[in-house]
Amino acid sequence: MSIDKKQMIKSFNAAVDHYDQAAALQRIVANKLIIYCKQFSKNPHNILDLGSGTGLLSQQLRYHFKNSQLTCVDIAWKMLQACHMRWKEPFPPQFICSDAETLALQPNTFHLIASNLTLQWAQSLKSTLSLLQQTITPKGSLIFSTLGPQTLRECRQCWEKIDDYVHVNRFTPLEDINCLLEEIGFKVEKIVIENRIQYFDKIEQLLQSLKKLGAHNVNEGRPKGLMGKQKWKLFCDYYDRYKNAENQFPARYEVFYFICQKV
Repeated sequence: MSIDKKQMIKSFNAAVDHYDQAAALQRIVANKLIIYCKQFSKNPHNILDLGSGTGLLSQQLRYHFKNSQLTCVDIAWKMLQACHMRWKEPFPPQFICSDAETLALQPNTFHLIASNLTLQWAQSLKSTLSLLQQTITPKGSLIFSTLGPQTLRECRQCWEKIDDYVHVNRFTPLEDINCLLEEIGFKVEKIVIENRIQYFDKIEQLLQSLKKLGAHNVNEGRPKGLMGKQKWKLFCDYYDRYKNAENQFPARYEVFYFICQKV
């Protein structure tokens, strides 16, 4: 996937003030991810929260693994700053502002790497997973959630009828992720697939929710400049066909959970 990383950082930094209010999906997925962390990773000494954002998962990791050393990494410095400000206890985690794809950490350091809805933004998922594999201790765990290609399906299908630009972020199929993990040296212990749909009374609210999360289009093939009135009307007309019985617009999210152990 070809992603404009500068635009992605800009988007997430701009979203920080409204992120927690809009992050309903991220919070739900983090709550489920922590269950898998407790179930499959017993007493990890060193933990990495990759893509910590404002700390939705980090705080739960600290609560459930009180004696562990926690490191929080995020590509957006304002997100990391917000995460830092949430900590009231005397021994906060280590905070590192870095792209996951260029993360410089010692090999065999972390007993658990947890990542909530972050790895879908990797330019090269293979190289990112390879780096994480090197960083995890033998028999250590990689437990993460990511988005699948059915995410925002309705939105994508509407735009495909209008022009050839990339309007919706593209995500990696489950089978490809599974193959990469096994190829790199992970044993995939469990995979869970969820389809979650959020509904909005107005299509503007749906698109605004993506903007507040910093999750709007960051593909390099996205259209440049403002959208014309004619295209906007066509988009609204097409999306109108997906409304439910309550006249609400759906935003679909395909969520994958992977629980892996380093071989």
